[in-house]
Amino acid sequence: MKNKIFSCLILITSLFYNPLQAITENTDKVYRERLRTIAGTHRVIGARPYQEDTYYNSKDGRFFGVFDGHGGDKISKFLANEFYSTFRSRKNPRKIWQWIWKWIWGWEITIEQALATTFMSLENTIKNKRYESGSTAVVAYIDGKTLYVGNLGDSRLIVGTENPSNTYNVKFTTEDHKPGNVTERERIEKYDGYVFCFKEHGKKTPTAMYLYNTSKEQFNSYYRNYEELKEGNCYTSNGSKRENAKLESFIQEVANTQSRIMVSRAFGDLGVKESHPGAFIATPDIYELTIDRPAKEFMIIATDGFWDVFDNEEAVKIVGKALKKGDDLTKIAKMLCDMAEKKGSKDNITITVVKFLAAKN
Repeated sequence: MKNKIFSCLILITSLFYNPLQAITENTDKVYRERLRTIAGTHRVIGARPYQEDTYYNSKDGRFFGVFDGHGGDKISKFLANEFYSTFRSRKNPRKIWQWIWKWIWGWEITIEQALATTFMSLENTIKNKRYESGSTAVVAYIDGKTLYVGNLGDSRLIVGTENPSNTYNVKFTTEDHKPGNVTERERIEKYDGYVFCFKEHGKKTPTAMYLYNTSKEQFNSYYRNYEELKEGNCYTSNGSKRENAKLESFIQEVANTQSRIMVSRAFGDLGVKESHPGAFIATPDIYELTIDRPAKEFMIIATDGFWDVFDNEEAVKIVGKALKKGDDLTKIAKMLCDMAEKKGSKDNITITVVKFLAAKN
């Protein structure tokens, strides 16, 4: 009986509403009105023994993603292969009951919701398949003249704009998820994690540490001493040489045997998430902005191997001038990689440069 009622409902719906026609009409409208793009990507291994970065630029020119793996490339490769297709399946309903629901109630999933649930779905898949390693992700999707961005970790996306005076400004930037950020650190410490400053590649960087087999009582006594010596975001030891040596020796000993991660959010890293639930998370930031001057705006997406040695303003200025000269996008991305290596970056580097073009008439 229920099957007959459902079949009748489908038949009645089809008389008034043709989902296939709606898909075609909507696609044509978006194609006519959306921004067009050209893009170029380059990546280098740097001083690392192997490449853990991956990326994906969709053939339709609407989606771009950069994924920075750590502890292996299993998850970053998985994300490059699956992110866009998973997002599209969530953005575009394909089941008949979804079309009926939309027709009757006017319900439709937003692009922000589709993007957020894509991150959640892929994280659940990683958990179910017990993938080892971890990965950051920063992705961009273009709908009409609107740019939607999802960010998880410390890869970064910025949008630059050219001014009438031929200077360049940063119009938009994602926020890195670093343990040194106030809100990130508060969450890490709330769930029994610790944040210290470790020297990596000649520079001190706030890093999260999660204990497994070290006495918390012993560790907390050192942590309190370390707190007393902190200055700003990165902590420096101002005590006696003996105190500093003892402190640094203990920290290094713990660092060699415990989990130490230089980002505060990422896909994967299941061991930390299961031992310290709530401290290390896979919740992305979702952004929405309008590209209202497409001929004068461009986008740079890169892993932290680039941003460790470049600030946003410097990157925008270099890319803006190169685009003004008409340089090839892939050559610009390669130039940025080469410059980052010369400035001392020791990490994998992946850079995608995207130029916006006026919408098709």
